[in-house]
Amino acid sequence: MKKQGKFLDKLIKYVGLNNRNMRQMLCVITFLITTNSFAQAPGCPNVNAGDDVEISCDEDCTNLSATFLQTGETTSYSVTPIPFSPPFPATGGNPVSVNMDDRWSNAIDLPFNFCFYGQNYTQMLVGSNGVVTFDLSSNSPGGLCQWSFTDTLPSPNLFSATIFGPYMDIDPSVEGSGIINWTVFGTAPCRTMVVNYNNIPYYSSECNQYTMTTQIVMYETTNVVEIYLTDRTNECTTWNNGNAVLGIQNQGGTQATVAPGRNTGNWVASSEAWRFTPNGASNVQFTWLNSLGQSIGNSPNITVCPEEGETTYTARAVYTNCDGNAITVSDTVTVKNATGDSVDFHLEDVNQVEQTEFNLCEDVFLDGSATLNTGSYYLDIWRVNADNSLSWLSAQDPSPGLSSGWRTGSPVNINITERFVNDMNNPVTFQAGVTYEVKLAINDPECGWVSEVRRFTYLEGEMSSNFTIVNYYCHDGVYDVTVTAEDIDPSQWWGLYETSVEGSTSDANTIFPLIETQLGITTATFTNLDPYKFYYIKHGVWTANCPWQETRKPLDRDCCNDNPYIEPYWEFCASENVCELNSWPIRVLDAQGNHVQLSDGVTFSWSSSSGDTSSSDVVYAEPFEEWELTVTYPDGCIYRMTYKQICCEEDIHIEIDECPNDELIANLQSNIKAKNASTPNENYEKYLELIDAYNENIDKNQKEDCDPCEIGLVVLRVVDGQGNLVTDFESIVWGDGLATDENIRLGTVNTTYTVTVVQKVNEGMDECVYTDTFIYECPEPCGATTGLRYDCRSSILSWNAIADVSNYIVEVTWDDPRCCRSDGGSGPNYWNVSGTSFQLPYINLSGCFSWRIGTVCPEEGVIWTDYACSDCISFPTEPTPSDTKTSAKISPNPNDGHMNIEISGADKTNFTLNVYRFDGMLIKTFDKNRIENNKTILTWNGKSVLTPGMYFFVITTDTETITKKVVIK
Repeated sequence: MKKQGKFLDKLIKYVGLNNRNMRQMLCVITFLITTNSFAQAPGCPNVNAGDDVEISCDEDCTNLSATFLQTGETTSYSVTPIPFSPPFPATGGNPVSVNMDDRWSNAIDLPFNFCFYGQNYTQMLVGSNGVVTFDLSSNSPGGLCQWSFTDTLPSPNLFSATIFGPYMDIDPSVEGSGIINWTVFGTAPCRTMVVNYNNIPYYSSECNQYTMTTQIVMYETTNVVEIYLTDRTNECTTWNNGNAVLGIQNQGGTQATVAPGRNTGNWVASSEAWRFTPNGASNVQFTWLNSLGQSIGNSPNITVCPEEGETTYTARAVYTNCDGNAITVSDTVTVKNATGDSVDFHLEDVNQVEQTEFNLCEDVFLDGSATLNTGSYYLDIWRVNADNSLSWLSAQDPSPGLSSGWRTGSPVNINITERFVNDMNNPVTFQAGVTYEVKLAINDPECGWVSEVRRFTYLEGEMSSNFTIVNYYCHDGVYDVTVTAEDIDPSQWWGLYETSVEGSTSDANTIFPLIETQLGITTATFTNLDPYKFYYIKHGVWTANCPWQETRKPLDRDCCNDNPYIEPYWEFCASENVCELNSWPIRVLDAQGNHVQLSDGVTFSWSSSSGDTSSSDVVYAEPFEEWELTVTYPDGCIYRMTYKQICCEEDIHIEIDECPNDELIANLQSNIKAKNASTPNENYEKYLELIDAYNENIDKNQKEDCDPCEIGLVVLRVVDGQGNLVTDFESIVWGDGLATDENIRLGTVNTTYTVTVVQKVNEGMDECVYTDTFIYECPEPCGATTGLRYDCRSSILSWNAIADVSNYIVEVTWDDPRCCRSDGGSGPNYWNVSGTSFQLPYINLSGCFSWRIGTVCPEEGVIWTDYACSDCISFPTEPTPSDTKTSAKISPNPNDGHMNIEISGADKTNFTLNVYRFDGMLIKTFDKNRIENNKTILTWNGKSVLTPGMYFFVITTDTETITKKVVIK
């Protein structure tokens, strides 16, 4: 009788919490995936062929030894202790059986086929009492997870095809309990299914203060099971004798593997871990393959005798799971004969950068400095044909006294392009799109003739004869000019010519003879040039494979010192602030402030941004109009200048780029670091912290579609009215003291930024100063709703909407003492609602209840309102027998689904009986019933539709409604 009482106690507790827990399973929990160490994991399928091998000159063969992960079939298991280091987090994941005692989860699809005691499984159930089962036939998804047991493993009376991790009576419905969860880590074929029981209290009020934390891990392919048990006490003996068991059992309970000392009993554990490894027949097939892919042996240890040069061998392991799927892994090892050890070289360009592809206009150099210096070497070249066959082309010209192809000395920095193009016997014409093979050989004192080959490909030829005039240097009435080549790889040639026509580079205008030439250099300087003569420079380039190419550029004489400038013609301006005028005259002054005029023999060539031209010495300017002027003096000095008046009318303001890119961030970081010397250290550090925040927070795969409110950062740009970045400024000052003189910078959301821009202006005018303020506002985080309302006529609950939220949870507690004249309520009950109103499926007898609304926030989870009371409830006096017209009695209660329903009341009264599950779902309707002779008895066997839990039987007549609670066990 005592045992039965405990059972009913647990059953009623389970039923009362069922609805709340089912609804809490709908909450979204963000699980933080970590990259915790997998040092304790049993490993992925792998094979290691070993290190590459070099065979000495006097050896023909060598031994190879491979290692691979050995796994077995799941017909049997071994169990071993392993270090206690849980490889995965205990919290997060997908919650199951939330706050529900003695309950199986819904069916969970395994992410991979899992072999367990020779059977292949695709689904599992997680039980509230520390068990994971693959037997969904004997154990119903969402059904009762048995808590009482005394048998030891193996036993058909215990769960079949189950991991006991450990199995004991725990109670996740206790307030403050941790959440049972599961999740998946890794990628195929090395994924893991992890189930966590985190701080779950023991069952019964005498034992709730003790908790159990354990982690069950199942590995793909290897089918290994691991259990990490944080702690278990034996202090709770008042319930179920404190029994617990840790192990695994097959389908049918005929075979089991149990951790030593952990079979059924009341034992103590602290920080221990166990690995259950399949140890049946090996399910791995190992093979050695030669370079042709042919099998040469099945033993990990093998002797090979390769041909000369390098030979590659492959170690391959094929893992076959119980579902028939095979996973193949392989690794290679290279065996190299020592005959090539003394020859080592690479191919590089003229800048000594190692390459395998070259521009046809580049020379290819051979660097054999790593080759043994024996005093001579042999060098030849081959063409690689489309079918990978070789055609011999040429050997280098020999040294005197040596046969063809042999040279004395060491093969260091050899221009092999020149050598083979200029070969007297077999000159090579290199072609674009062709691969060539170069062989270098020496006579090794120990191994004799040894060689190595390297390949390179010639691509389409590209070279440039363009050059840059670096600077002019004026001195003593003459000037020098320095030029530099843009392409430094080909051979260089420079020439300076005098021409009879300014700006001409034509041979027809060239004055003979040639003044000066310079060969082989990439930067040339021509000195003592006459500023009153006209010159041009000719630059030519060529290589062994590419013909001559040249560029000619005229020289601008640059030794004039008149230094004219433009300013308003103030004597004819109606105001000293020209921006107050529609137009005003401008003129040219020399370095001494004298007006430069046509009468001085000076010529003027004006052109404006609006298309106007003039040859006068005075023109009229307008705000924002730009004039370009070329002034030519009688002595041939030419000056070019511009004039533009800015009148402080531009709309300079801040705008944002929502998605910064890595190049922009790198430039911002480089700029601020370059200014460190002139920036207060505190501001400098703050700005670098913003850049670091970007690098840490932004999703690198979504830079083109990021959300500033997620990363908390924006890029602020200072732009004009046309949206163009402002580059014409004297200074830029930001209100927070960061990024001084930066027109692009980083900022944070929900922060007000003020910028002051001082823009460049023309002489004689005040500065233009602009100020703008900007803030990028992000919405407030999701929170509890407001405006809770209840309509007692329609039984509808309603509340105010929360932006960007579509799901809410309704909690109702019938006869809650917080609102009602009751010693204790029933529930709470939960419903998941997609809108902002909900009609109660039924009302309790008193019509009094408490309720609250949970907002399901995308990031924060569920946020609840305060409790509200039904506000239209009256509390009638205790009815007398004459007041009650209809009554009902259901027996037995609790029952197994078979029951008698007795309805008493006025004769000839019609009634309807509706049966509701605890969450409001209608299960059964008895319609068109009538009370005869003041009583009607209905007998109903509802076993086929009633599962264990609480139900509400609602009897409705024309004048009243009666509700009865029934427990199905």
